[in-house]
Amino acid sequence: MTSRKLNNRKARRAASRGRKRTILASLTSAAVALLGPVTSSHAGGPVEKFGVAYAFSDYREDNIKKSKFSGLGERSRYKIDTHQFSLEGPVLDRADIGFDFIYESMSGATPWFVQPENTLDSTSKPVQAMSGATVTEKRYDGSVSGNYYFDSARAGAHVGVSKEKDYLAVFAGINGEYHLNEKNTTVTGGFAFSIDEIKPTEGGTDGRIVKDDKQSINLNAGVSQILNRETVAQLSLTYKHSRGFLSDPYKKAFVLQLGGITISDSRPDERNQVSVLAQLRRHFESTSASVHANYRFHADDWDITSHTFELRWVQNLYDDLIQLTPHFRYYSQSQADFYEPFYITERSDGLASSDYRLAPYGSFVFGASLGFRLERWPFWFDWRIAANYERHIADADFALVNVKVKNPGLVNYHFTYVTLEAKF
Repeated sequence: MTSRKLNNRKARRAASRGRKRTILASLTSAAVALLGPVTSSHAGGPVEKFGVAYAFSDYREDNIKKSKFSGLGERSRYKIDTHQFSLEGPVLDRADIGFDFIYESMSGATPWFVQPENTLDSTSKPVQAMSGATVTEKRYDGSVSGNYYFDSARAGAHVGVSKEKDYLAVFAGINGEYHLNEKNTTVTGGFAFSIDEIKPTEGGTDGRIVKDDKQSINLNAGVSQILNRETVAQLSLTYKHSRGFLSDPYKKAFVLQLGGITISDSRPDERNQVSVLAQLRRHFESTSASVHANYRFHADDWDITSHTFELRWVQNLYDDLIQLTPHFRYYSQSQADFYEPFYITERSDGLASSDYRLAPYGSFVFGASLGFRLERWPFWFDWRIAANYERHIADADFALVNVKVKNPGLVNYHFTYVTLEAKF
């Protein structure tokens, strides 16, 4: 089918769901790092009090610019609202347990494929075809976790399930830590796995799969060292192996041959990823503040390498009752070896993707968080209220690598995260 014969009815059926599963995971992890976890165990022993918490996050992408829009689909992009409920508490003297439930509602249009503005001229600028605006979709995620504490160690485990209309994931993992050198040194490690099943809407039509699956395992190890009373350094290594259906069944790639055709997004059925994270924490007693500096390097066998630099200033005020944290993050990545905005002819290996997440680009994040503590009031509970806001801006010009052709689907977004926690 040529691109000229594509219509908005077909675009409405092509709403991409693959990307949404990773958006909130990474964003919420970053917000939790800034605000503190919704519920958190003590490093040296189980939690001493029962705790309940509620968190709400609002993720909103900017509309795609008219100059980057092909005219196919809708310019409005994804909106995701997330509600998270958590409960934790001590079990006997050396253990604690936690429960988490997440509900997400998602709607909007997402990038479908990229084509040249003039479909007969490969040198014309690329423009983005979008899916149509979708009806609201929902995701439910539930998990349970537990920890057992020894005199100089901790062992933990978790298990959970995530369910959408077209997606089911079952996941579990174990983790632990061991304290050495009078607890000045901590060694950590963990293993996790996930088994996912994909059943795309309208499977079997337009070249779309009917059903498929993928599996992933994650290994991590790290060490934390207290250098002095004010300084802590951490180094960690993460390895992830994924296999199975790693393509996006709702995306297409554009090929210029025969006047322009679209083919299914097709990626290798295996991926190995390695990340190294270095962290430094420095506390300044005189100002009741600390600086957090992070650097992460990532590489995989799809030929993507990335660099992330992050800086936070954590300022405590009024005897630590208020905490203000401005933060900044820079990210840059290279492209996957099979990625192209669009293709002149089909690749001999059958691989193809114009997904902007596989494109070369850079991004900046500017944000701030603000937290308050209320002790023994109201209801004799210890309360914590916190909020985080981030603005994300992405552009190929921000990348550390040279970018020959910019992907028009790069996303800018606003992200807000609010938590309310009570301990009793």
